[in-house]
Amino acid sequence: MTKILHTDDDPIMRIWLKVIIKNFFPNCLIDEAEDGDSAFKKIKENEYQLIISDINMPQTDTFGLISSILELKPESKILMYSSNEEEEYAKQFLQLGAMGYLKKDAPQQEIKKAIDNCLNNKKYLSSSFIQVLNNGFNKNSDTVNFIAA
Repeated sequence: MTKILHTDDDPIMRIWLKVIIKNFFPNCLIDEAEDGDSAFKKIKENEYQLIISDINMPQTDTFGLISSILELKPESKILMYSSNEEEEYAKQFLQLGAMGYLKKDAPQQEIKKAIDNCLNNKKYLSSSFIQVLNNGFNKNSDTVNFIAA
């Protein structure tokens, strides 16, 4: 059975995402945490196939949290979930070891795609952010192209 931990300080957001995940992955077990400390405690005590984490939570250094999780369990798959723009944070979290960055206003099919990608060891970025990355590289005459999964 797939176990997912969803960390978010907003209880309504936790309920909303849980409903969406259960719709697409009915046999999934979803644990919840409201901050970095409670998430890290659950991660120490359980094995999760995916950790979905908000990036803005009170008393939580999310960059430190991700680093600590990956230090404790390097095989962890982490999907960042935020209302902040990808251009601001996605690259930083991917460099730390997160598998992807998903906006909270993403359509349900995009949420499914992000979770599928991460569970299958594939990175996830939205199509719009991939376009931003490609445009940035093209302006610098680099030949790198990012391809949406």
